[in-house]
Amino acid sequence: MTANTSRLKAWREGVSAGENCLPLEALERLAEGDSSDLYSSQHVAACAHCQAELAMLKSFESSLPSESDEKAVEWVVAHLRDAQNVPSSPPPVPFWRNPLRLPNLAVAAALTLVIGLGLSLYVSNRQERPVLHVPPMEIQNMRSGDIRLTDPTGELTRIPGHFQWSALPRGKSYSVQLLEVDGTVLWSGQTADNSLIASPELKSKIRPGKQLLWTVTALDASGKPIAQSSQAGFRVTLVKRR
Repeated sequence: MTANTSRLKAWREGVSAGENCLPLEALERLAEGDSSDLYSSQHVAACAHCQAELAMLKSFESSLPSESDEKAVEWVVAHLRDAQNVPSSPPPVPFWRNPLRLPNLAVAAALTLVIGLGLSLYVSNRQERPVLHVPPMEIQNMRSGDIRLTDPTGELTRIPGHFQWSALPRGKSYSVQLLEVDGTVLWSGQTADNSLIASPELKSKIRPGKQLLWTVTALDASGKPIAQSSQAGFRVTLVKRR
């Protein structure tokens, strides 16, 4: 019993696949009679596993159905086609006999791309075009930069006592705003002149060393905005006492 087990183990080790065993493609070439690959021929001569694989491959390739089997298959296929009214067609070629070729893949990829672009253009054309929001007439007439801010601007050594800007002929009143650099409104007021005296409340919002912005909006007789200035900045520096 021990001797039989040892022989069986040796046989299994001999026919098991090794690291240098040939791939299926090389065995197929040998099965078709291609002896140009000297390394493959020499390897098969010394490898029991590859010899077994080559013998199985040749047996599979050479096995053909008998004449009686072919007639029986043809009879069954013909009756099935007649029952289903399916026209006769040549048998499909096995996939391993008709591999995909790169030109066919390239054509298929190009057709897929063209179809995808066509669908994208069709969908985009079918969608409704965005409608621009038309602002009210008073906002359309409002222009930025018509009002020029003159004072205060830049670095100052003391808190400004007034705010000055250029007058607008159509402006009946002006709205003044003091802003943080992030746009937060610190103070707002209104005057009929093109200047504004800084009130104690306004001065209390101006802290030395802090950068501030201010802007002016011109209003017509009905109180609608007609023009707005750009923002001007100023900062009161800390004055050291001697």
